Amino acid sequence: MRLRRGSAAKLIRNSALAWVVLIATVVMTVFTWIVTKNYAEDKAEQDFLEIVGEANDAISERMVDYTIALDSGLGLLRSSGAGVTRTEWKAFADSLKLRNQFAGIQGLGYAVVVPPGEKQDFESRVRAEGFPDFSIQPPGDRDFHSSILYLEPFDARNQRAFGFDMYSEPTRRDAMESAARTGVATISGPVTLIQETDEDVQRGFLMYIPHYRDGAPIDTVEQRLSALVGWVFAPFRTGDLMAGVLPPSARKFFTEIYYGDNTAEQNLLYKSPIASDFEAGRVAQNTISVGDRFWTIRFTSDKTHSASSSIPWIVVGAGSVIDLLLFMIVASLALNRQRAEDIALTMTADLRTSNTSLKGFMQIVENTPDFIAIFEVGGGLRHLNRAWRSLAGLADQDPLPGTMEALLDDGALRQLRDVAVPAALQDGTWSGESTLVGVTGDQFEVSLIVLRHEGSRVPDESWLTIVAHDITAYKSMGRLTALTEGLRRDLSAGEDPLHCVQAIGPDALEAVRADGLVARIGEEVFRLGDAPDQDAIDRQVREMGSTTKSLMQITDCLAADMPELATPDRCAGAILARLPGTLDAYLAWFRRPLAAAIDNVDGRSRRWSDHDRSAADTVYRAVQSGMIDSAYRRLAFEATVDPLTGLGNRRALATTVAKETRSGADGPRFSLLFIDLDRFKHLNDAFGHATGDVGLQRTSSRLEQVTSDLVGQSGRVFRLGGDEFVVLLRDVTPDQVAQLAEEIVAAFQDPLMLSGSRHVLNVSIGAVVDTADGPVDAEELLRRGDLAMYSAKRAGGSRVAFYEDSFSSQAVHRLTLEQELYLALEGDQLVPAFQPIVSLRTGQIVGAEALARWRAPTGEIRVPVEFIPLAEETGQIRQLDRQIADRAIARCADLLRDRSKKFHLAFNVSAKTFDAQYINYLARLIEYYAIPAERLTIELTESVMVGESTRLKQLLIELRSHGVKVAIDDFGTGYSSLAYLQDLPADVVKLDKTFIDQLHGNPGDDVVARWAIQLVSDLGLKILAEGVETPTQEAMLLSLGYDLAQGYRYGRPTLEPPLPGRRLERSAG
Repeated sequence: MRLRRGSAAKLIRNSALAWVVLIATVVMTVFTWIVTKNYAEDKAEQDFLEIVGEANDAISERMVDYTIALDSGLGLLRSSGAGVTRTEWKAFADSLKLRNQFAGIQGLGYAVVVPPGEKQDFESRVRAEGFPDFSIQPPGDRDFHSSILYLEPFDARNQRAFGFDMYSEPTRRDAMESAARTGVATISGPVTLIQETDEDVQRGFLMYIPHYRDGAPIDTVEQRLSALVGWVFAPFRTGDLMAGVLPPSARKFFTEIYYGDNTAEQNLLYKSPIASDFEAGRVAQNTISVGDRFWTIRFTSDKTHSASSSIPWIVVGAGSVIDLLLFMIVASLALNRQRAEDIALTMTADLRTSNTSLKGFMQIVENTPDFIAIFEVGGGLRHLNRAWRSLAGLADQDPLPGTMEALLDDGALRQLRDVAVPAALQDGTWSGESTLVGVTGDQFEVSLIVLRHEGSRVPDESWLTIVAHDITAYKSMGRLTALTEGLRRDLSAGEDPLHCVQAIGPDALEAVRADGLVARIGEEVFRLGDAPDQDAIDRQVREMGSTTKSLMQITDCLAADMPELATPDRCAGAILARLPGTLDAYLAWFRRPLAAAIDNVDGRSRRWSDHDRSAADTVYRAVQSGMIDSAYRRLAFEATVDPLTGLGNRRALATTVAKETRSGADGPRFSLLFIDLDRFKHLNDAFGHATGDVGLQRTSSRLEQVTSDLVGQSGRVFRLGGDEFVVLLRDVTPDQVAQLAEEIVAAFQDPLMLSGSRHVLNVSIGAVVDTADGPVDAEELLRRGDLAMYSAKRAGGSRVAFYEDSFSSQAVHRLTLEQELYLALEGDQLVPAFQPIVSLRTGQIVGAEALARWRAPTGEIRVPVEFIPLAEETGQIRQLDRQIADRAIARCADLLRDRSKKFHLAFNVSAKTFDAQYINYLARLIEYYAIPAERLTIELTESVMVGESTRLKQLLIELRSHGVKVAIDDFGTGYSSLAYLQDLPADVVKLDKTFIDQLHGNPGDDVVARWAIQLVSDLGLKILAEGVETPTQEAMLLSLGYDLAQGYRYGRPTLEPPLPGRRLERSAG
């Protein structure tokens, strides 16, 4: 059948109309698909981040629970003064129901420090508990031992770890040492637990809390290490832990946990099972604090399961069906108009239904948060959806602007005109990124899709659609992630925390989409934008810290939740994030109230979205992690630096030597100068410790200067503590060591200016030169230097002594003697020996001097010169002096009480013993033995009485008030002068033996003896000559008027008191 010309034209026109309808409906379907796809992806992203947040919170909370469990074990140890038995530890662990309530934990244990030299005794004690095969593992001698003593439940797995020295393994040792140094819970890096078998092997880690000796000071790192007794600990299998901790919604993700911030394979703690067809989709990575360390946790969704919703594809399918249906209808009309009219009548209801669907699509377009505009190629606007009208400040009834120029700034307009539109006209579509500016001036970063729709064959008559999806939050989060990583690094490096927060303040404000930010770190505060009164924020955070364990609180209605912070015109919502460990450190974001015209929101702010919360949490965790890392870096630094002088300390010295001697025979040779200030205590006593500290600081500066001048970088100065310093020398010759030591001694003979006056601080130096017998460690160098330094001091100080091997044997002998002296004092080995005192005129015994003797178990009798200096150095002299006084008085009590006989008893007292307590002790002896006090004489050396006259004078007066006499021993050896004698409260002067030895019967021999008796007689004192050995000496003394004498001429000291009144048979000398 042939068509007439008119019918053919109608058919062509109707066919064109069908294609227009098809294109229009396809465009509408594409619009709807884009909108619903963006919405579905946003919703899926929010759901993903919410699940990730729940998982992170669950892990953090569970680790806090484990810390509390370990703390309770520590509390058990502290509360048991007599120590916790194995049975008590088991009962305690059983009460916790560990494996029922704490997933992943393998047990609760206690590991002890085994002191050097006590390893065998420790093993024997544990074997005696019923473990005959027990030994510390791995075997061998080490500088430091620990041992797992208790581990419950004590099942087959945990028995494998019984006795294990965890300190012997580097990863565990790092955590144990950190816990001991800081005093807080610490987790280890990844390890394979000793408890693992051949089945289901998992990576694990351990948590440690240190146990310190009760009552010991633990304010400094050195004190904590010194007081360390052991660790309460728990081992974990990470796979079991995550199986019990991760919420079900997070288990569909691929989860990775890394120790620290390095995601290298060796730091991997946990990796969840992964399906063979797994394809990575969304990824979220965060760090969480665990004890004093942190974990990096990465969650990855499966792309096939994270592709948001099926709604966009339903829209595409439904829209495509409608598109084809309408096209076929219109095409059919072109073939048979009459039939089309009939069909149109019968399809009216269907078309109305389709129109209803289209209206539904338009509602989606109108209500989507994406910005949608339809415009002509020339720029004329046809349609703006509600989101874009709101952005432009247009109400629904307001007319549209004439062109797109009214909606875009210059940059976005140029991009649209010069790039997007030409590409869309040519290719049908264009996509990219741009920026939209709202009527309020707010900027939005958007992803753009520009689509071409042809209304005719003329390009200029084409019209286009823009779909702009707001990606501000995601862009902001990406920038924020980079910024916070930099923030954490800066904080970890020790930068000022508040300055670091201030540097990213605007970005942190924008990322959280807040109107105000406040950060407080200690006394310093940073404020940006609108925020409440500072005092009100501080009070709220303190209240938050005292009433809840939560570190973060979020509200969009301050008036209801935190009324003190609510201000009608500035603040209605807040995120408060308190940094742990203090009430004086927090971050806080604030939002303004919503417009009052909006119903039902009076006093509220815009709701904090999941994105806002995640952004705030990202900043908060970066600050928290960085500050914690900085604190531990600072602790590690402070542990090796002397705070007074800035020099390295003993630990730094040991580390320096150990680090370089690991290279073995090819490593450097170290020599050492051990330096001690002579009589530095006198400076502290005279001017106070503040002046003493200045002296130590200037000492360190002078040592560094002299060392640098002579050996440059080959020498480094350390302060061990007190007034002890060390110069460590690297690869220098013995001559250089000697030269530097002498230069230091000479340099310190120049006075220092302290407290406005000049003071000479002399030094004694012990020098150690490394020999060819192999490298020595720091402790051995110090031991040798210390021995050499004390040799220099004993030689008079202000000199250098080089270490000799004999010093070690002497030190061993000295230590042995010290321990034996303790036993001697506890037993009956310290006894008095009595030397007679005679009258030269009558030749009769008139008294005795009690001298200390040490009667060893071997029968050997040791004289004072062998042990008195040691007793004075160790403080044992106080007990020794009291024992000799007590036993001498007890032996001579009857002689002293017999007034028919002339007899007095004298004994020596050390200046370190003589104080008010000793006087009271002597008074009690006098009362107890009922003896005349005036028959007792206390002897103090002349050098002590003059050198400490200020301290001793009042004590001597008090002693004499009891009736006890005072004798000046060794008179003439140091300070003899009339002025001193006139001022000293004394009764007797004992002329030193060195002057008696000069009496040989020759003219002039008696000058000193003559002077002494004249001086003493003029002062009304008695004089006694000691050390008389020959008849000549006796005759000369008698001729000079001396009456009292003692010495070998009248008898050597004996353990029996001499009988008074008896005339002695004189030795011929």
